[in-house]
Amino acid sequence: MRIGEVILQPLAVITSIPYSVVGYLTLRKIDKENGDIKLKILAWVFIFQGFASAFLHSSFISYSRYMDWGAIFAIFSWLNALVIFKGKSLRVFLLAWLVLTFIPTYVLSLFKDQFIIIFLVYAGISMYFLRKHMIENKQTKQSMKYLKTALGLLLIGGICFLMDLKRLFCVEEFHLYGHSFWHVLTALSMFQIFNYFLFHQETNLETHEETYIQTF
Repeated sequence: MRIGEVILQPLAVITSIPYSVVGYLTLRKIDKENGDIKLKILAWVFIFQGFASAFLHSSFISYSRYMDWGAIFAIFSWLNALVIFKGKSLRVFLLAWLVLTFIPTYVLSLFKDQFIIIFLVYAGISMYFLRKHMIENKQTKQSMKYLKTALGLLLIGGICFLMDLKRLFCVEEFHLYGHSFWHVLTALSMFQIFNYFLFHQETNLETHEETYIQTF
């Protein structure tokens, strides 16, 4: 438990809420569109990310950091499992997703002070599979707009994160930190990433239906 104030970083707690809001919005969007179970899993991870991040910045820091980073790794693992096990059953996908989430989270428990390096390594691996997904799926102006916006927001958020880490973006009297901007910007980035995968999921469904009709 933290000693002293109940919440040392109130703005960081408040700015964790957008993760869950994005998750809720994506979940509603899935229900309206097609109800794909894999996309629903991603939306629920977004929701969990909000609670985990808020919990991390308020109390039980030793335990909640694994919830927070585990949720981040779960998002990366979702992408990796989707690409690696393309065409496999939902059971295989779920098992792969859980294993791929557990591995980096466990590594984090072994090297507690190397969380940034672990994040960057796993993020790099995920970028490789994202590129692989881009190659395997036909891209349009709309899909690339989603992706470029997501990566742009992630880049700006990363700069805010590093500036906060170096104490270059900290206005303590107003509880204003670069880390809080990292929360908001990455939440917006996650929403665009979701739109990217939803776009391709719908495109693949339409292609499948057209092929079925032609075959019939």
